[in-house]
Amino acid sequence: MYQTKVATPTQVLAEATSKNKVYSRKKAIKEALKCVLEIELEQNPYLRRRLEEEKEKAKQQKEEERKQKLEAYKLKKQISQKERQERLEKNKLLAQHRDKLRRASKKRAKETVETQQAMSKKEIKRLLESEGHLMNAAKRRRLEDKLK
Repeated sequence: MYQTKVATPTQVLAEATSKNKVYSRKKAIKEALKCVLEIELEQNPYLRRRLEEEKEKAKQQKEEERKQKLEAYKLKKQISQKERQERLEKNKLLAQHRDKLRRASKKRAKETVETQQAMSKKEIKRLLESEGHLMNAAKRRRLEDKLK
């Protein structure tokens, strides 16, 4: 079997404290444990191999987690891009519909103006008498100006 250096815990603590000038007891204990671990690893190749395997496993696991996070980020980005595209399409359709309604409204307004302009003086007089009190002042004035 492998032999280890025999030292009391206080000796190990004292050595760790003096060696690294560590003043807190907690840090000194950690340093002492590191020293003991180093000694064990030097003398026991099986433990060294196990530790290396554990480190390799931890490294691989970290790499897997990083890949999963990256994949999740890409997927999230792709979804948000699709949503943005859908919003743009929807807004485009709404804008087209608004333009269509606006053009139709302008066309109706133009037609009413043309029909009013085409009215004869007799029709204008009759319109003013029948609906003059319902019209707004500007429209009534325009019609009265046409009569003159």
